[in-house]
Amino acid sequence: MAEAHRRASRRRFRPTLRYLALGAVIIGLLAALVGGSLIAFAGGIGGHGLSWRRGAGRHGGSSSVTLTVSPTINAPTPTPSPSPAPTPTATSTALATPTITPTPSPPCLSFIPTTLTFLASESSGVDPSAQIVNLITCSNQVITWSGVATTTDGASWLNFRGSPDTQNVTFTMNPSDTIQYNIDTQVIENNLQPGSYTGTIAFTSGDGSVSYTIDVALTVGI
Repeated sequence: MAEAHRRASRRRFRPTLRYLALGAVIIGLLAALVGGSLIAFAGGIGGHGLSWRRGAGRHGGSSSVTLTVSPTINAPTPTPSPSPAPTPTATSTALATPTITPTPSPPCLSFIPTTLTFLASESSGVDPSAQIVNLITCSNQVITWSGVATTTDGASWLNFRGSPDTQNVTFTMNPSDTIQYNIDTQVIENNLQPGSYTGTIAFTSGDGSVSYTIDVALTVGI
């Protein structure tokens, strides 16, 4: 029984011996190719390297080569911190101020005083002093006006002072304008006799739609 067991074991190991013999032949061929009689390998673990040594060959001596493989440790790539989102800046938009065009108002004129009274003396030989009329526009438009001095008796004793005096004037007034006119009564030049005289100063808008009148009274004494 024991003999049978030994025979079975030898039969199982015969293929292994054949493989070992074949490996030895291959190693021998490799040794012949590189010119050495013995090749030994040694391996290191843990990052120290791998080396092989060739034994003495036909030319004698021995040599060894050590190949060191240093492990490369790749450092983890840092993950960039997210940049904070920019704070939105409020943009203010200036609103254009609307242009309001006023509704045109009709021609309008106010005046001070509203009446004029002159006193003169025939014997003095001097004309009465001029009096001032202030004209103020009350329209929001540019208005052209005309002024006319007239007398009841038709004589030219009532005038706008100027160089020379005149009974007719034309002027333009912008909104908020004020104009002054000096009003003369020429008693001596017109040889007025003692008595009472009347006249008017009329102001009319350029389009003829509005007219204002200042009454004038002149009294000539002895």
